[in-house]
Amino acid sequence: MLLGELRGVSDPCPDAPGLLGAEEIRIGVRNALHGLAMPEREVLLAHYIDGVPMNDVAASRGMPLSTCYKWRARALVALRTEIARRKGHDATGHHGATSRATAPPDGA
Repeated sequence: MLLGELRGVSDPCPDAPGLLGAEEIRIGVRNALHGLAMPEREVLLAHYIDGVPMNDVAASRGMPLSTCYKWRARALVALRTEIARRKGHDATGHHGATSRATAPPDGA
């Protein structure tokens, strides 16, 4: 294959900034996970990382399925909030500590 024929072929390997960005995200998620309460973290890891169905996660912990879902939901909110905080945004994606819902109206 000639060099000219390779011009249309994309490189499947990410560039250095792409690799660094992915590593920063991985470290940020790991650190955010460590900030969660242990039961919530265990539910998230068992379900999303280990692939355990939620009914099995609940059964293995001796809790009602609804409680397991509540812990998962709380853990996801806490994880999103922690990741957003680390990025300098609130959980709604707005920059800074004030969201539009709590910001004073214009002219105030």
